[in-house]
Amino acid sequence: MKKQSLILATFLALGSVAVNGQETLTPPYTQDFYYQSDFNTMTVIDANSDGFKWSYSEWSFPGNYSNAARLSPNSANGADDWIITPALELKAGYSYNFSFKAAGADNCENNIDVMIGSVATAEALTTSVMDKVVLTAKVSNTYTANITVANDGAYYIGLHITAEASQGYVYIDDIKIEAGILGVAPAAATAFT
Repeated sequence: MKKQSLILATFLALGSVAVNGQETLTPPYTQDFYYQSDFNTMTVIDANSDGFKWSYSEWSFPGNYSNAARLSPNSANGADDWIITPALELKAGYSYNFSFKAAGADNCENNIDVMIGSVATAEALTTSVMDKVVLTAKVSNTYTANITVANDGAYYIGLHITAEASQGYVYIDDIKIEAGILGVAPAAATAFT
């Protein structure tokens, strides 16, 4: 019993908590894929079971040659793949700035839907975070959104890639969620002289 209390106290001191035996992280959170072990904290889902899924890639992100998550194209099947963050502890009433960098392939079309949910599965990630991102070039761009949640809790953010067959590589890097900002401003001061 003392060991479990000590572990929980350690997580709380580091800005994270344990939920269902898994660590949740309190923003700010950054995933820069600097090491293979960073990539291993993500959940990867090969939704169409074609064997082509997100992997760790060294020095290949277009534009800055940094390490990244990369999805290889399949000449027989289209893409239907997820890469999902670890659990993030978010609070109702707070606003969280979310961003990521992405690049596709020239003369190809890859679509990214960014979804949020309380379980790291394709079926549970049902709430859209932003408009669909369409990648049509091997150019790095940063995409941003504002996230709010209705209830305090652990949430996962998933990037879902869909494409027709043979649409080139897709790269993701620098996934970030900033510390939350309380969405309600204090009332204006009225009784002062």
